[in-house]
Amino acid sequence: MEAIEYTAIEEGVLINCRMFVEKNFLPEEHCNELIKYYNSAIDTTKATDIHTFFSDRLIWFTHVPDASPAKNIMRQTRINTIKLIKEFYQLEYPIYGDSIQLVSWPEGMGMPTHYDNRHPRRNEPHGTPWREYAGVIYLNDDYAGGELYISSANPNIVLKPEKGMLVVFGGGDGFMHGVQPPYGNTRYTMPCWFTRDITKNEVDYSAYL
Repeated sequence: MEAIEYTAIEEGVLINCRMFVEKNFLPEEHCNELIKYYNSAIDTTKATDIHTFFSDRLIWFTHVPDASPAKNIMRQTRINTIKLIKEFYQLEYPIYGDSIQLVSWPEGMGMPTHYDNRHPRRNEPHGTPWREYAGVIYLNDDYAGGELYISSANPNIVLKPEKGMLVVFGGGDGFMHGVQPPYGNTRYTMPCWFTRDITKNEVDYSAYL
């Protein structure tokens, strides 16, 4: 596990931030299985006809059939991620996953800077204020670009994706981040979020045992 520590300055306040990277977290065969499942299932798991940033690009854990090998991989990945988060941040209380997804990032599609639990303008509401930690597992790296960058850090922290790598960081202050567009191929990731609020856990409670 590689720890990354930096000091962010936001609204004139110094914030000490810690995040970590775990390389080779997910075996190559599991990454390949998840990409295979995603490409076979994405057209049948569209959750809404309303256009959003992630329309037609993500599959929710709860939409994956129980009999699919992908379900077990996602479940165990979340359990393993929780263990690492508790170890790294020395948490003495339980945390729960509010969601875990499979997502594709077509060539040229990145994501602007944002926080995962608050609006950039602090006084405006945010849809998921309970998210304390975010994790991203990279399922492939056969493309250029696609880096995760932490814009709160000065200079910016830029992480090049590696197949099977896990990155974990905080959801709020000091962790404004974005995604550089990939080129040459589609970028596949498995994002997940965590909270101490048990009322926000996902349906499959066995994932938190």
